[in-house]
Amino acid sequence: MRFKVLILSLVVLMSSNLLADEVIFKNGEKLIGKLVRLEGGKLTFKSDMIGEQTFDVSAVKNFTSDSKIDIHLPNGAVIVDSIQSAGDGKINSDSKTINISEIKSINPVKVPPVKWSGNLNVGFTSAHGNTFSQSGSFGVDLKKDDTKNKTVTDLGALYVIARSEGGDGEKETTEENVTARGKKSFFVSDKKYHFVSGKFKKDHIADLDRRLIGTLGSGYQWVKNDKTSFSTDLGLAILHEKYVVKKTVDTDPGPGVTLARVTEITQNDELSANISYKLETKVNDKVKFIHETIYYPSFNRISDYYLSSSAELRANITDDMFTSLKALLDYDSTPADDSSTTDTKYIVSLGWGF
Repeated sequence: MRFKVLILSLVVLMSSNLLADEVIFKNGEKLIGKLVRLEGGKLTFKSDMIGEQTFDVSAVKNFTSDSKIDIHLPNGAVIVDSIQSAGDGKINSDSKTINISEIKSINPVKVPPVKWSGNLNVGFTSAHGNTFSQSGSFGVDLKKDDTKNKTVTDLGALYVIARSEGGDGEKETTEENVTARGKKSFFVSDKKYHFVSGKFKKDHIADLDRRLIGTLGSGYQWVKNDKTSFSTDLGLAILHEKYVVKKTVDTDPGPGVTLARVTEITQNDELSANISYKLETKVNDKVKFIHETIYYPSFNRISDYYLSSSAELRANITDDMFTSLKALLDYDSTPADDSSTTDTKYIVSLGWGF
């Protein structure tokens, strides 16, 4: 019985050695084990002696593999085969001889396909009886994290409308605006990135025909883990605003009143800084807090600035559904005539993630 066990052990040991991969270095050293991958000029090899280690491929004279490996060439071709040595700096598969220096990668880490993720949220309130009011909102947020190309794309839009009953009993629109944003970040390291972004807003009640902001800048990801992410941005922005104000005025300064509707158009173009931060943190397994502030001070006058801030508590109902309480603040130090500097909104909504 013991003799059979000994024979079986020897067979297993010999089989594992026969199937072992081998790497030979230019200094004459040799390792036997498993070729894990070759990527970015680095060869990763695992052996029982030293565990998994990574070496510069320039230090490698040759290597072999008895098991099939995926060899990726610069022209996009992929060879799936075992390999043998074909002399210094060359390997040989069943189909061709390949220079090691010409190999783009072997068994590269498979990057999952890039997909968009995001959420849709809808809010609606209605009150009838002694008072009448209705409000609604629709928002969308989209994100694409392209790990392979080290880019992150963020897109979003929000539409808000509200109606209420005035003192004369007439129903009128008290709020209607739309905002849209987009940002693309290009990471140059694990934490540092450059970005380009754009924002648009139109507000009928505030007489804002359009506000366009384009920004170029750099950012830093101070914290990023499963619980919290925190980043800051600094950039140069071009801010364009156009206000269209319709008024009823007395066009005749003499006796009597002569009323006429006039339209006043004011436009403003400024070069400003972009200073911002964004925080996302999980309060617990079901609740998430998201806070972002962007500050645009004009280079002409520091007292002339535009600020946008948001804070959101998001609670999961199911894996795909959540409820959200969001507060939005816009502050414009130079608004249109008869318009407030501060615009604040509170939105309760139901959302779906995907």
